[in-house]
Amino acid sequence: MIRCAIEGGVNYFDTAYVYHHQKSESALGIALADGYREKVRIATKLPIWLVKKADDFDRILEEELQRLQTDVIDFYLMHGLNQASWKKVQKLGLLKEAETAIEDGRIRHIGFSFHDKLDIFRQILDGYDSWTFCQIQYNYMDTHF
Repeated sequence: MIRCAIEGGVNYFDTAYVYHHQKSESALGIALADGYREKVRIATKLPIWLVKKADDFDRILEEELQRLQTDVIDFYLMHGLNQASWKKVQKLGLLKEAETAIEDGRIRHIGFSFHDKLDIFRQILDGYDSWTFCQIQYNYMDTHF
């Protein structure tokens, strides 16, 4: 299905470390073998709630690169930022870790997915000058945000 989508013009795939019981990245990596990786851009996400120390950034990123069978992730997101996880990102210096990964070529762009209220969104957006994108939760069934 993934290859059929690519052949039909799809050029972007979004996945995450935890999607589908941690099998989504591996499935995408298999599908993108044999030259298909060069035809698409991929996004995946750092599960902030699983990060306990700064070193976890590299450990998880390396695992994601292996799962995806690629040397570079086009769009890397801090997954599901909210007020508490934003504080954790700052405390552990995870943006510095991401900048290092950009410098060494493991990721191309750093962004975040967001799950909280507007004032927290503004704090996160204004709290780092080098965001290149964000993914905002938008669900008509969610009456809280």
